[in-house]
Amino acid sequence: METLRTYRLCAVLAARALSKSPWTLLIPPVYAALLVPTAALAAQLGLVGGFVYALVTDALLASLLFVVSELVGGSRVRLHELPRSVGHYFWPIMNVLFVLWIASFLLRPVVASIPNGETFMLGIWLVLFILLNAVPEVIYRRGTYGGLAAIGASIGFVQEHWLVWLPPNLALGALLWFALPPLAAAGPLGFLLAPILAGALIHAFLVFRGFLFEELDGSTSRQRALRHRLGR
Repeated sequence: METLRTYRLCAVLAARALSKSPWTLLIPPVYAALLVPTAALAAQLGLVGGFVYALVTDALLASLLFVVSELVGGSRVRLHELPRSVGHYFWPIMNVLFVLWIASFLLRPVVASIPNGETFMLGIWLVLFILLNAVPEVIYRRGTYGGLAAIGASIGFVQEHWLVWLPPNLALGALLWFALPPLAAAGPLGFLLAPILAGALIHAFLVFRGFLFEELDGSTSRQRALRHRLGR
């Protein structure tokens, strides 16, 4: 019951935050669309293209994270802020991606030498996806900018609050998995609407997660229940 109250509170706060800058719901699908020509160009540039694609992806993620952080912080977001939004979290995200790249590089020969190596690697990435799920919030709410530090902080947070933190993530994943393919297959209009709706849902969910992280971070279920009874 306490968990449901927490979800409801965070959903209300997220709705209020998004109502200040509803246009930001279009940012994820626009950014995703920008990655399509970037990927096509990168494919023609070989190794250099891979670096270019990584830098562009990092820049777009950093910009999105800035927007989410502003909304969770109670601020409006204006279109003219987007060009400078890249600089705030570009290097923190790059630090995490670099650590993951090094880990992947070191694991590659190990995976190649064992039977069912691809399945093993998939399992590793699944575990990492769970344990590193709170990395965005650790970066922009705690201000943890080092790659290893952000990874360690996310692991600690997820271990402590997984029972409340993970279910909404699974619910969104299930919604996207089961609802979007039929919509995308429903003709040209559905094909266009599916990525827009998916991006808007993901953006709204990231704002919800920001408030949920604030609610859970450094608190216990008993403390949250007391805050709610006092009318927070």
